[in-house]
Amino acid sequence: MKNRQTIAELYTFVSHLRHRDRQLHVNADRPAPHSQSLVLADALLRHSHMRGAMEGLPAQLVVIGPTQAGKSTLVNLLLGTEAATASPLAGFTRHAQGFTPLPIDDVLKAGIQSLLPEWQLLAPEQLDAEKLDSFSLQQIPQISFPEQNFVLWDTPDFDSVHSRNYRATVPVMCAMADAIVLIVSKEKYADQSVWDILQLLAPIEKPLGILINKVAPENATALQQAMQKKLDQAQISCGHVFTLPYLQDTREGTTAIAPLRDDLQQRIHETPHITPAEKLRSWLMLYWDAWVEPVRKEIAAKQQWETMLSSGQEEALQYYAENYLQQPQYSETLQQAIVRLLELLEIPAVSGGLQSFRKLITWPARKLGGLIKKQANVQPTGSNDSQEFIMIREACEHYLTGLHNSVIHHADEASTASAWWKNLEQAMQKNDAVLKEKIKQAIEAHKKSFAPEIERTANEWYEYLQEHPVTLNSLRTARISADAAAVVLAIKTGGVSLHDLALAPAFVAVTSFLTESAVGQQMKKTEARLKQKQQESLRKHLFEDALLPTLMAIPDTMSKENLYNISETELKHAETALEKLDA
Repeated sequence: MKNRQTIAELYTFVSHLRHRDRQLHVNADRPAPHSQSLVLADALLRHSHMRGAMEGLPAQLVVIGPTQAGKSTLVNLLLGTEAATASPLAGFTRHAQGFTPLPIDDVLKAGIQSLLPEWQLLAPEQLDAEKLDSFSLQQIPQISFPEQNFVLWDTPDFDSVHSRNYRATVPVMCAMADAIVLIVSKEKYADQSVWDILQLLAPIEKPLGILINKVAPENATALQQAMQKKLDQAQISCGHVFTLPYLQDTREGTTAIAPLRDDLQQRIHETPHITPAEKLRSWLMLYWDAWVEPVRKEIAAKQQWETMLSSGQEEALQYYAENYLQQPQYSETLQQAIVRLLELLEIPAVSGGLQSFRKLITWPARKLGGLIKKQANVQPTGSNDSQEFIMIREACEHYLTGLHNSVIHHADEASTASAWWKNLEQAMQKNDAVLKEKIKQAIEAHKKSFAPEIERTANEWYEYLQEHPVTLNSLRTARISADAAAVVLAIKTGGVSLHDLALAPAFVAVTSFLTESAVGQQMKKTEARLKQKQQESLRKHLFEDALLPTLMAIPDTMSKENLYNISETELKHAETALEKLDA
């Protein structure tokens, strides 16, 4: 069979989808939408996949109907013996019960069991009304049915209050049926539950016969015509509509049931065991979008989360740019380069002063820092509290808070994906400490990565000064150089922070001299490049290397128990298989 592999792929996907759908709605007040069609799809694909290898499997005839329609009675009439237990109690039959004139050997049991893998084969007397995942097979040697190579199935109702507990039985049995008989009473033939099941089964075009039970002979033709009219209006194909009178004695039914028995006899030999691929594909397409809608919403939620991460990243970088790179306090980055420039200058006139300050290295840092504090009358703030790092932490807080608020908003929405967002919210809370540590490490990585740019900038200024001896000589003869050299030494020995340095009169003088000299234009060009490099460094170390990978991975760590948890790749693979079916 050319479609065998394609059907196997679809069966794997639909079976998984149905399993998740059942798990998610096991405690729901009502069945999930389209659950019956999904059950039928699972069973149809299983049957189409496996039935071709079961050449010896007998024909499967399935009787279905609402409560008290007379299903068990009909089974007995077709067999010509009292095989099925009939009862006036609604919902009495709760299991699929098969009857056959054939010996129930291992081959037959294995074949039936492979088509009903979720149920256990038990002896009829072992069936338990509370254990619904089971079925029985019983040999009835003496039957009046002319054909002997078949199994006739009695099934539970599909419309009683309790049918919700076993309502999957009917579509599963119909999927493996070679012919179906729907039996209804004259009171129930127009019930919505009857037409729901007919609408579900009709597109598959399995051989279908309808029997209206307990009909007075004088009303038989009118009921048949009314039923046929409704079938035509609903565009449901049906072989024949039969009627059966109310029977005082089941022996009277032998003659009355003959037309239906003859019809089934003919259909057993005319019906292909496997649903044609084009019909199977057309039927699957009718329900596909409804089945996978919650899966698509979960996939869309993850995609939306990834979009939120990217857009939030750009907002955070913009926050950093507006509140640091484009603000006066950006001068602290330039000050780092100026400090390094003063080290490179090695001004001869102040070499003695530098030597004197180097002797102070053994002083406690607080004493050396006191020299600057007296000069500037400010308190050091510490290098870890630079304006840049403060802005980075604020940008991160802004970023994560925005993400968390968006997640809460989606979690509160009434949609099939709200569970996904609720799980994500819980996972974010669990990862809070991890994210904080990632931010801390990223800031250090950014600082370390950007340090060579400071060195490069200082060297560029140094080379520029060497090419402009007038400016360099002016700097060499300036008394402020000695003071600045002392400041440099104080920073290197830990006695003063860069923030304190910016306020020190000596350093203010050096900075003013440089910016107002010929090197000032060069410094402006350098500043633009530094800002770009800082932005790129922060993007890489904070987001691309730290936050984004961690946040992207959070959905993979969150609870999946209340989700379909089917990936976009799995869905695309299944939909490709659906397109290829009978291609």
